[in-house]
Amino acid sequence: MKLRINYIDNGKLKILGMRRTVDAAQTVFANFIVKSRDLDSNLITQLKDIELTFVICGKKKIRSLNRDYLTKDYVTDVLSFPVNDSLVKTHRKKTRLFAMADLGDIYICKERAKVQAKRFAISEKSEIIHLLVHGFLHLVGFDHERSKSDELLMEKNEAALVDEMSKRLRGELKK
Repeated sequence: MKLRINYIDNGKLKILGMRRTVDAAQTVFANFIVKSRDLDSNLITQLKDIELTFVICGKKKIRSLNRDYLTKDYVTDVLSFPVNDSLVKTHRKKTRLFAMADLGDIYICKERAKVQAKRFAISEKSEIIHLLVHGFLHLVGFDHERSKSDELLMEKNEAALVDEMSKRLRGELKK
């Protein structure tokens, strides 16, 4: 199974080293999909290629998306727009995916990431990695707002994926 992330920014918001970060995310996310016990393995075996789009945007864009699609008129840090039904075993409807699956889109607001990075005393890139992982988990069907147990499961997976991404980017993990 191969996972591809289409990375888009508007040219003004470029972040140094994002291509390398996206490459690491492709490997980490693909490994997670294949190995996770929380995802529907019968469905995963049908998938040959998986794709998602990751967009770095500004406050204006994320606010308009939040307002137009979620009826929340404010700037947020990350939005995920899943294309398919949940891949999480306990929340799946019995639908079938094609051999090539588009998971959906993740939008991250660069300005919010920068403010949050300062507040958490981490680098902007580290915050963007955290938001990218958070968005990815929503795309595959995890939801921290559904229940307390779902929140804990998502937090556990989020921490593990952020840790693996960080190690991979520091060169501690190979393919």
